[in-house]
Amino acid sequence: MRKLFFSFLLFGFLIAGVSAQDSNDTMVVRADIVKSSIGISVPESVFFGDITSGYISERQSVDINNIGTVDIRVVPELEEGYDGEYFDYLGFRKILDDPLEMIGYFEIEVEKPASVGGVRNQNVYMYLDLTDYPGEIETNVDHHEAEVIFWAFAI
Repeated sequence: MRKLFFSFLLFGFLIAGVSAQDSNDTMVVRADIVKSSIGISVPESVFFGDITSGYISERQSVDINNIGTVDIRVVPELEEGYDGEYFDYLGFRKILDDPLEMIGYFEIEVEKPASVGGVRNQNVYMYLDLTDYPGEIETNVDHHEAEVIFWAFAI
């Protein structure tokens, strides 16, 4: 019994002799912090095909891509010097059941991408609506075109 007691005492002494010391380590953390930005991309062109007064074109699906770092409101408008009148009848819908909103009155919000450098897109439908065009189109106008500027504003 004495041997057992002595063994426990020796074992306890050895454990008590090993004292716990504090320990630590360090790490450097890094990141490239970028300023907030507004960025947008849209298709290079849309072709409506043949159309005349009294008709509406087939819908064209257009992806508006937010490539910046903030939520944006996008407003499309015709280039400032456009005077060809036909594209004044461009219309947009967010979803197929929405009423057609004409260029200059349409706007859409696109959330920021989930991560910096990512893309978040919002699809809209675009039409050339000549159903209410005032008058007859008496001559063919091949390759008629105009620029649509998609303005993006932070929200």
